[in-house]
Amino acid sequence: MEQQPLALIVDDLPKNIKLLEAHLAATGFRTDSAGDGEEALAKIRSNPPDIVFLDVMMPKIDGFEVCRQLKGDEHTRWIPVVMVTALDRIEDKVRGINAGADDFLTKPVNRLELVARTRSLIKTKRLNDQVLNLQHVLTALFEITTFTERYADQQVLLSEFARRAAELTGAHSVAITFWRDEDFSVEASYNLTDEIWQQEHYGKLNAVRQVMRSGQPLVVRNKQTDLLERYGLYAGYIGVPLMSFTGKPFGAINAFGVHDDVQDEAVRLLTIVAQRLGSELQLKDYNARLEKEVDIRTSELRRALSNLREVNEDLTEAQEETIFRLAKAAEYRDEDTAAHLHRMSNYAHIVAARMGMNGHFCDLIRSAATMHDVGKIGTPDSILLKPARLTSSEFEKVKEHTLIGAKILGGSKSELLQMSERIALSHHERFNGAGYPHGLNGDDIPIEARIVSITDVFDALTTKRVYKRAFSVEEALNILVRDSGSHFDPQVYLAFINSLEEIMAVKRRFPELGLSPL
Repeated sequence: MEQQPLALIVDDLPKNIKLLEAHLAATGFRTDSAGDGEEALAKIRSNPPDIVFLDVMMPKIDGFEVCRQLKGDEHTRWIPVVMVTALDRIEDKVRGINAGADDFLTKPVNRLELVARTRSLIKTKRLNDQVLNLQHVLTALFEITTFTERYADQQVLLSEFARRAAELTGAHSVAITFWRDEDFSVEASYNLTDEIWQQEHYGKLNAVRQVMRSGQPLVVRNKQTDLLERYGLYAGYIGVPLMSFTGKPFGAINAFGVHDDVQDEAVRLLTIVAQRLGSELQLKDYNARLEKEVDIRTSELRRALSNLREVNEDLTEAQEETIFRLAKAAEYRDEDTAAHLHRMSNYAHIVAARMGMNGHFCDLIRSAATMHDVGKIGTPDSILLKPARLTSSEFEKVKEHTLIGAKILGGSKSELLQMSERIALSHHERFNGAGYPHGLNGDDIPIEARIVSITDVFDALTTKRVYKRAFSVEEALNILVRDSGSHFDPQVYLAFINSLEEIMAVKRRFPELGLSPL
């Protein structure tokens, strides 16, 4: 069951705290309180709330300074802060805005206004939390694809996989086990203790054996144990097998202390990690055996290496299909690509606002636009990073990124990811129907995709690539006006041109750092 949101009320007058507590508790919020700024900062850092109600005039540290410190800390900057004060001067509100306050309430506080503003800010925070969590998961999943190159030692590699599995699933402990001599052994672990390993709740580790014998994932739901009482640790267990290419289990990744609320998602994420690890271990094993034979039969080695390259290509394709939602993978290939995403997504926000879209839509498109090329995670680097014009077959391969992106992002209930899916699928459609992948035209193309199309092209034209020079802004604008009505929606083009001053400000804010291959 989802826990009710926690509100921290900071005021040096107990009667004010009690009043806000009464209003919030009556509508289902949990509350905590602090009598001054120092106590508030300590409580927030030890147990971050979902929202903070902050009095301005307090001893020690005033509300403005508390707000400044919260917004300056990357761990607390996304917590909504509402300034609650009897001060009604414009200067005081400006000071609060400059400190980072998200909203204001004037004493005496109206209960209906308090509840409405609180619910709105909590909803916004949860959306931010979802986006940040998604970014964290995608970053972590992308990073595991680089582990083989970064960690040549197998023990270090296994330890890093165990640590990353714990981070992705929220598990307290992770153990990677292999079959050895008719039973299993722990090859690597993260945060594993005897208290966890010897728990009766896990059937004296029969759960681990079951996963490794059956080759099927196993979930042991949480229940009350002395782990929770003694260590604050949930007793949920998830085990996912490590499978050979022939379909036989040879080990398992075991996550201990997983809360029931996240177990379904944790199984999916742990399965991806297990698939990648299983492939990497077998590739390492193949390479080791091949290296051992190199001094024995040179002719056989040539044939073995040729076969290995074919296997590697098949494995790479299969592995890329198993890793889902790597929406910002391109952002970690070079810093210039990250700058491109910042620029074009902010351009999209500006154009949408110019076209009269509401603030919610504009905020959504700014976030969703960054995922427009997520499908390129399925495009081979040999094509994506090629410093020359692509062949027709290579370009056909690149065009598939729209369908891949839509598949990665599809099926979500999130409004943000639904818009991201439409953009990823349709941002290469053309207004006259000559685009891809479906040849849509006119208003059949989602408006968000029409907006992203022109902002993406403008930034690509004005950015230097290894295979082309950067066009001047004037040259790029000439191309846009030429293609208005054919490639681009004329109304979107007009909004873009009328927003040029703001767009150029964004371009200066996120400059190129060097040559981008993408």
